[in-house]
Amino acid sequence: MIDDQGVVLQNVPVGSVGGMMMLNGDNANKMAPQLALLLDEAPSLKPQIVAASWIGNRRWDLTFKSGETVALPEGEKASAKALVDFARMDGVSRLLGQDMIYFDLRDPDRAYIRKKPKEEPKPAKDDKAAERESHSGGEASDNRSDKKA
Repeated sequence: MIDDQGVVLQNVPVGSVGGMMMLNGDNANKMAPQLALLLDEAPSLKPQIVAASWIGNRRWDLTFKSGETVALPEGEKASAKALVDFARMDGVSRLLGQDMIYFDLRDPDRAYIRKKPKEEPKPAKDDKAAERESHSGGEASDNRSDKKA
C-alpha cells in the first residue's frame, strides 16, 4: 500500500486491498503520482482500471475490470494523448467488454488490437443422448424398467 506520493506504507497481500488499483513493476510506486495525473486525463476510464504495470521503467500497461490491457507509449504527452484517444474510441465504439483483449497504442500512427481466441463449440447435452441412441440400435434408454407392478 502506498500514499499519494508513492511512498510504501505497508506491504499487503494481493487481493486484500478491496477496490484499490494494483501497481506492478520496478519503481511503479515512485511513478504513482505521474500515473494519477495520466488517469486524470481520461476520467471515464479511471474507475474501470484495476491494475497498472510500469514496464521497462519507461511506460504503462493498464488492465481493466473487463480483462483488457492497454499498452501505452512512453513519454507523458504521448501516453496522455493515447489514453485520451482510447477513451474517445471506447465512448463511441464500446471497445471494452467486447471480444478484444489487448490494445497496443505504442505506435502513434496505428493501434494494434488482439482479439480473444475463438472457443471451440461445446457439444450440446442432446448430442450425448443422440450418440447413446445410435450405439444402442434405436431408442435411447433411461435404464428404468417399463414393467407394470
